[in-house]
Amino acid sequence: MKDSTHKLSAIIRELLSLMKREQGALSRRALVDVAEMAVQKTELLKSFDSAVGTLQEGEQVSQGLENQISNLRQVAKENAERLSALSTGVESARKRMEKIKARNQHAGAYAANGDQRKITSPSAVNSEI
Repeated sequence: MKDSTHKLSAIIRELLSLMKREQGALSRRALVDVAEMAVQKTELLKSFDSAVGTLQEGEQVSQGLENQISNLRQVAKENAERLSALSTGVESARKRMEKIKARNQHAGAYAANGDQRKITSPSAVNSEI
């Protein structure tokens, strides 16, 4: 295996390691960690593109390298699905909170004559997130 394929293999191993950690962060819903890993992943992908560019035209890659790339694709697909599900969940929760907040604006105490009484203590629902 030439230097270029060795380098490519090493980058793929780093990407796989990072993406496995990303899976854990997604499972924990640790969005700050996921965002930080996205920056690292971008840098590694730039290195990956650069390493691919050093391969000679027609150069054969080993079955091991093909397997690594296949594994990388699978992990990336799984992480994308997890991220999409997490994003959908966060958006759904945000919409539910908006509905609760809107309903809360119409709730309150009323006098016998129908006048609305002001409630001086703010609701946790109305506070900013």
